[in-house]
Parts: sequence; structure tokens; C-alpha cells
Amino acid sequence: MTYNRTLLGPHPDSSFLVHTGVVAVVGSEETVLLLPGVVWPGGAALPDELMDWLRPAQTFLGAKDAAVPWSASPRDIESTTALVQVQWVRSKALLSERFGRLSTLVDVEGLSQASLATMLGASRESLSCALSLQRTRNRHAAD
Repeated sequence: MTYNRTLLGPHPDSSFLVHTGVVAVVGSEETVLLLPGVVWPGGAALPDELMDWLRPAQTFLGAKDAAVPWSASPRDIESTTALVQVQWVRSKALLSERFGRLSTLVDVEGLSQASLATMLGASRESLSCALSLQRTRNRHAAD
């Protein structure tokens, strides 16, 4: 096995463009992968709820990866926000939380449970159980 040293990337508060390879934005519990051409606009430019979920602490690069300083445009911020939301929806967070996030992004009422489960990276059975539990909690909260 070859030893490769860890290469720290740009600070997550900084705006940068992934020039080649992959940049991993590492948080306390989650990691977001950024591919070539993606602009990380800096943590302050993204919605608070996404930064609360990720809590980015550092970035890592591979030996042949590169990121360059970049001034993020409004379109870059939109694109990166969408990318981070997709990774959040398919993360290790509770399925009910991920479903709640997805429901703020798309009309979930018009989708089958199989389609929703696929979007969430879950089985249809797991989604069905989570939705049933959520309905029960909502009923008890309303009482």
C-alpha cells in the first residue's frame, strides 16, 4: 500500500472553483463532494439550514486535485446550493428529516412512494414506515 499524505484544500469560508479532481468539504458529521467545474461560494453564501447540517470545517484534495480562488456568481451559488441539497437529501440524516427537506423542494404529493424512496436513497418500505410514523406524530401534536 502506498502512503499518500493528506492535502488540505482551501478554507471552507473561501470561495473557490474545483479545477481538477474532487474537493471534499468535510463537516463534523457529513461530507460534500465537489467535482470539476463546481464553485464552492464559501459557507456564508449558502442557506443557513444547509450550513447547520454540514458545519464545514475543512476541505481535502487528492494528490492530483486542484482548486483555485474564485468569485462566485449568483448562478454559482444557486448551483452549489442545489448540489448540497441533493447530497443532504441522500445523506445519513433521519429519513423523516430528508423527506421534509425534499418536500420543500418538490411537490411530493404527485409522486409515488417508489419514486420518493429512490430520490431519498431509501427502500419503499423504509419510506412507508417513516411516513406512517410522521403522520402519527403530527396527529398527536395537533391534539
